Amino acid sequence: MAFEVLPHTADLKIRATGKSLPELFVSAAKGMFSLMVDDPKLFKRGDSFATEVKVKAADHESLLVEWLTELLGISDIENVYLDRFKISELTDSQLAAEISGARVNGFSTEIKAVTYHDLKVEQTPEGYSTEITFDI
Repeated sequence: MAFEVLPHTADLKIRATGKSLPELFVSAAKGMFSLMVDDPKLFKRGDSFATEVKVKAADHESLLVEWLTELLGISDIENVYLDRFKISELTDSQLAAEISGARVNGFSTEIKAVTYHDLKVEQTPEGYSTEITFDI
């Protein structure tokens, strides 16, 4: 399970990998949130958040965008940095997970949207890989 930030001219982009699809989706979520908070002082001490998430879509690419968009919406509404993701179900068209994190005073970088630009979930010899571009 890993991610790396890739160069992009105007937006933010990551490559996420995982040995399985659930690992890929968790890596993508962790990568997205790593882009949003670079100052530990933003965290509120001792104030945590947890909830469950369910999303549906037509395919893995759409499901990944729906997953990340849902997490982005929750983080925006609840002012929370999500960093723990336990996926309990992941099929071709739906995902269910328990998510949790810490309350924050704000975000260093605001991500406006998860895009479909060049998005493709690929199976590799090591597992799965994708590149995701975020509109900032």
